[in-house]
Amino acid sequence: MSLWGPVRIAARTWFRTPALAAVIVCTLALAIGATTTTFTIAYSILVQRFPFPNADRLVWVTTYDTRASDGREAVIGSNRLPQFADWQQRLTSFEQIGAWAGEAPDVFTLTGAGDPERVKGLRVTHQLLPMLGATTEVGRFFRSGEDAPGAAQTVVLSYAYWQRRFSGRADIVGQSVTIENAPHTVIGVVSSRFPLSGSLFAGAPIDMYLPLAIDGNTDIGGFMAVIGRLRPGVTPEQARDELAGRQPALSVGQWSWMTVLEQQVSPLAMLVTRDARSPVLLLFGGIGCALLMACANLANLMLVRASGRRREMQLRTALGASLGQVLGQATAESAVLVGAGGLLGLALAAVVTQLVQAETWISVARLGDLQIGWPAIAFAAVLCGAIAFVFGSLPLLHLRRHELMDGLRPHAGITADRRAVSVQRLALASQVAIVVVLTVAGGLLLRSLSELLAVDPGFDPRGAMAIRVDPAGRLEPRARLPFFNEVTSSVDALPGVESAALTIHVPMGDRPSMGWDAIPEGQKFDPSKDTVAGRIVSPGYFKTIGIGIAAGRDFDSRDVRANPFVMAINETFARRIRAAGGDPLRSRFLVLGNVRQVVAVVSDVRHRGLDTAAGREAYIPIAQAPGFFQSYDLVVRAADPIALVPAIRSAIWAIDRNQALGTPVTLEENIDRTLRPRRLLTTVIGAFAAITVLLAACGVYGVVGYRVAQRMKEIAIRVALGAPRWRLSAAVLSDTVTWVGLGLTAGVPLALAAAAAMRRYLFGVDPRDGMTYVAALAIVVFAALLAAYLPARRAPRVDAMAALRTE
Repeated sequence: MSLWGPVRIAARTWFRTPALAAVIVCTLALAIGATTTTFTIAYSILVQRFPFPNADRLVWVTTYDTRASDGREAVIGSNRLPQFADWQQRLTSFEQIGAWAGEAPDVFTLTGAGDPERVKGLRVTHQLLPMLGATTEVGRFFRSGEDAPGAAQTVVLSYAYWQRRFSGRADIVGQSVTIENAPHTVIGVVSSRFPLSGSLFAGAPIDMYLPLAIDGNTDIGGFMAVIGRLRPGVTPEQARDELAGRQPALSVGQWSWMTVLEQQVSPLAMLVTRDARSPVLLLFGGIGCALLMACANLANLMLVRASGRRREMQLRTALGASLGQVLGQATAESAVLVGAGGLLGLALAAVVTQLVQAETWISVARLGDLQIGWPAIAFAAVLCGAIAFVFGSLPLLHLRRHELMDGLRPHAGITADRRAVSVQRLALASQVAIVVVLTVAGGLLLRSLSELLAVDPGFDPRGAMAIRVDPAGRLEPRARLPFFNEVTSSVDALPGVESAALTIHVPMGDRPSMGWDAIPEGQKFDPSKDTVAGRIVSPGYFKTIGIGIAAGRDFDSRDVRANPFVMAINETFARRIRAAGGDPLRSRFLVLGNVRQVVAVVSDVRHRGLDTAAGREAYIPIAQAPGFFQSYDLVVRAADPIALVPAIRSAIWAIDRNQALGTPVTLEENIDRTLRPRRLLTTVIGAFAAITVLLAACGVYGVVGYRVAQRMKEIAIRVALGAPRWRLSAAVLSDTVTWVGLGLTAGVPLALAAAAAMRRYLFGVDPRDGMTYVAALAIVVFAALLAAYLPARRAPRVDAMAALRTE
């Protein structure tokens, strides 16, 4: 018989039971679709090669301070410009080396026709884009010398921005655009196929590239990311040794402080996917558990169906059909359903991956590379083949040649097939174990999220909104403070505004914290205790954002550069001072080049998220801050601050019509943004737990119902002989309790191991929290007993004469 013969027979067989076929196909589609989607996400983020030439030889070069770090937590954008100027001339381990300013794309103001616009851009060296395989749609890239100090100001546009802002004008090359109040000549447009934004950065795409001026005599601080391509045969360790050899030559003269710096060389994927690796693997594990649950339930359905066809298969075998023929037909029947479920699952996975890419709040690099490609199709095919083979093999449990005649005798069916029952019981125990793991995990995450939501952030987010004001290079440093003071006064005077103030770092915002040295007056610097997180704020900031002042006074109009320099510290910093026997309000520290008197102790604020306790923090008034800080967040408190955005924009534009403003965001939205990853993880694992509890209940119901149906004649005989009905129900339930108990026994150690592995995602909850385990076990036991009770209750109600009349 040809291959299509068994397939046609299988299709006709399933048409006789369309409801069962639909249940199996839909279950498989959901399970395979979810698993394939998760595999695609994991493969795209963690495994897939970067879409750059010779990506396996691309590495990050990062710098760390040996006084405070061992280099294992490498930070992109931690190199100094003099270092790079030396490296690009003298290193031999690298085939090419390129860099951009900062850790991530910066924001620039573009003015001219229409309203001023804030755009995302990178300042890059001329080597970077060609090294990463970029090509131009029109024009060219930067040439050597165009990234030198004093060179003509040029810009390269991204393809998307060229289309959006300039409608894809073919004559864009040579046109002038105003960026940061200075004219820049457009020299090219990057091809739409260049994947830098989605592959290395999370969030919105890059709009433009500007040249990064390289001057080995200028230090721009710790804001330079360096990528290099190693020469063939050179290892990251060898490159790191060469970098270490160059450091002493750099650490001379004005750069003598660089003696404390060392470099780390890391593969490209290591830093890009570092934060996403554990959540993706945890998600993949949860999906895998749900798939196993679905397969276990489908195995029960297939066993029930096979037991109903037991005599048919034994008769076919007795008439001469080989086990191979029977297995082939059974495999064809399962393959028809698995194939249909697999195709639907792939279609579902394709839709879901598109939805994941469209969710802009999911800030994970490499999501731009997400697609259902051949690896995902191969994974789904292997998965479907394995499921089809296992399901197709289940009928063999009913085919034992020495029992063929027993299966055809009239008394067959009084007792169930022991091997089939054993498989069902084992599947039931496995389901219960998996449910225990996921229910405990979901319970721990839920309790953790509840504990997190109860944390006091240290400020009052209700009615507070922040909007970025960034005059950047359009204003000279000496003109920025008057501009910001005028902005604050104008907005504060608007009807409906309770107060307005400025800060360099709004709590839980998108800016990384600044690290400052805070050296007690008259003492030497100790890196283990003399570093703080620095904040620059304007007078009234603490009131506007709702930060309590525990001691001292707020900043006010007295705190200008002509008067003594002052600072405020948080309670954590103050406790350290008190522990050393000092008085916080009588302490003085050298901060940003000036000795400052502490005039206030304010509440601890969780600036990085509710799950991160405040460290030592210092605040200085904006009028006494160095002039090179060029952008601030304007914080406004009002009953409905979002409704005041048009008035705020008009007030600022009345001062400077070319001032582009950032997207308004409430502080409640900032908190919610930091909680989204935890909420997503809790929701996904919780949903998996709920689904698996339901699947396990269905599995218990199916197994117990199958056992009752198989033993119906036996039960009828017992009823006819006078057995108490409660004892029959108890016998059915006791059998179920035994196997559920076995699943619980296996599930608890697995849950403990899983909880220990996810410790980093828990907050305020012990991985061995007894209450969570008791609640999870209670839910599982209740669901299992309820599912078993329904068929067990019906067992003794059988009509004995009707059940035995068929004999």
